[in-house]
Amino acid sequence: MLPLLEPDPGRRPGQAHALAARLSRILGRSPPPGPPRSTVFRPSLLARDAVLREAMAQLERRGSDVSGVAFVGPSGVGRTRVLLEVVREARTRRRAVVVGSGDMLVDRLLGRVEGLLADGRRDGPLPPEMAPVRWLRPTLARWCPTVEQPVDPEAARARHVAALHATARWLAGPDPLVLVVDDLRRDGSLAWDWIGSLLRGVRAEPVPARVFLGAEATIRGAVTLQLGALDEEATGRMAAEMLGDPAAAPRLGPRIHLATRGVPAAVAAVVQGLAAHPGTDPDQALPSVEGVVEDRLTDTSALTRRVCGAAAVLGPEARRLAEALELEPDEVAASLQELVVLDLLRVGVEGALAFRDDDHRRTALQQLAVEERGALHRWAAQHWSGPLAPALAHHLEGCGDATGAIGVWRELLDVARRTLDPAAALVACRHLARLRPDDSELALELAWAA
Repeated sequence: MLPLLEPDPGRRPGQAHALAARLSRILGRSPPPGPPRSTVFRPSLLARDAVLREAMAQLERRGSDVSGVAFVGPSGVGRTRVLLEVVREARTRRRAVVVGSGDMLVDRLLGRVEGLLADGRRDGPLPPEMAPVRWLRPTLARWCPTVEQPVDPEAARARHVAALHATARWLAGPDPLVLVVDDLRRDGSLAWDWIGSLLRGVRAEPVPARVFLGAEATIRGAVTLQLGALDEEATGRMAAEMLGDPAAAPRLGPRIHLATRGVPAAVAAVVQGLAAHPGTDPDQALPSVEGVVEDRLTDTSALTRRVCGAAAVLGPEARRLAEALELEPDEVAASLQELVVLDLLRVGVEGALAFRDDDHRRTALQQLAVEERGALHRWAAQHWSGPLAPALAHHLEGCGDATGAIGVWRELLDVARRTLDPAAALVACRHLARLRPDDSELALELAWAA
């Protein structure tokens, strides 16, 4: 179990004793004098003191309204572990609510979690006596490095509040509440306000609540994006604590920022990667981690900058997840890697299409098509019913990448055939016939769709 906290409605931003109490509870140490407010558990192997202290200190300086945080691990595996914790909570408390931003990986795993809620297996219906896991999908303002239009914070916040009020009647019951925020990378600052609004506005009286935040998402969302990129001193301090060598901090910070060009996601990836090398000499550990980032880091692709963070930590966590789910490690690692890439690819595609300058858009799409060709086609199959996949195919064709456009339309056609959707198949066939006029097989498929 991970460190948990309850909301403290009496706390005012900037209170030093409140920060000390929160940190002591999170770190599993003796709580300060006074009536207990929290159920405290020892930090698991996924909790990292250095990351936690840095994030909590910055959040306190900002005056965050969030009163409870648990760090639960990196990338998609961490979010899976969050859901497994919700399963345990729901079994004992008979109610759980999952609050998230629509992350593809968690969407995929939600059915598995419902089965675990039911009878401990990975499939099966939810029994009627069990309150359902509620999956809220408010329209979070999407953050992407390539989006040039500014986000209206007030409008986005109003959408969050409206989404929460829509479920207030269900949430206002007397049962304890379990909150899970699976992904803060889209817009970390608004997500924090969103949680605070929920805890203050939905419940008339203080009740036990649990707020889970993924460590990787918090590093990138609440620290590097919301509060500004970590400076070299803070980066060096965190990296040195990961390696267990505080004296190395002065030289680690500048070196990491130089290797990553200061890109926040890449900085976070290096710091997290060092956690796999405790006790190792920094001069030996850092090059291997830097290589993961440097090999994939480009100036034009949001996708590759973010994939490196997942790749740096996926291996050992996949093995732990495999044990929890009773699956083969290779199977879990492969499926998670694909799902993570698909999710990040969606961000990359949206970011590329958001460029107003035609040359920038073509460059970004070409980068995606060259580096992630296979994942690009699988991503199209996931989004065949929406506007993004056809738009991607048209833009690839406009960039002169007919092969990439054909691959996307082919994936859309395969999905349309599996789902028996003649209208979608007809659209895909017409574009394929235009791009490949000599393909006799396509002519037959076009006749079937018609």
